Amino acid sequence: MVKGSSGCGSGQQWALELIEENGRWQVTGLSTFPDSQARREIESLVSTILKKRTRDSIFQGQLSGREVSMGQIQFWQLSSPQLAVDVEKANYCKAYLKVQENEKESIYKLIFRKDQNYWVVNTFTSENLSSLF
Repeated sequence: MVKGSSGCGSGQQWALELIEENGRWQVTGLSTFPDSQARREIESLVSTILKKRTRDSIFQGQLSGREVSMGQIQFWQLSSPQLAVDVEKANYCKAYLKVQENEKESIYKLIFRKDQNYWVVNTFTSENLSSLF
């Protein structure tokens, strides 16, 4: 629940990623539409891609021998470009990957674009993590 300046609340289809540090909670990420069918499709697609990453050229060997887990998933509407207000209007999706190697964690983003009714990989990078591209 989010409260505006008038004190009225409105529900959002977002999930916050939180950590507790020194007795205080801090937001470390934001996922959109966590209960949607589109989210389940992206999770399944990312899992499949990660399972066959040694044979896949999108990662260009950057993830070889590293432990990888899925992080936040955000649906974007490129016409704005901003987070989509409706998952049905989203035409891009950003999936964060947490990559662990020798006690050091790196974050990458895997961008999908909607092509007709299917999500296809667009880019993979560790740069400009907060922007869509």
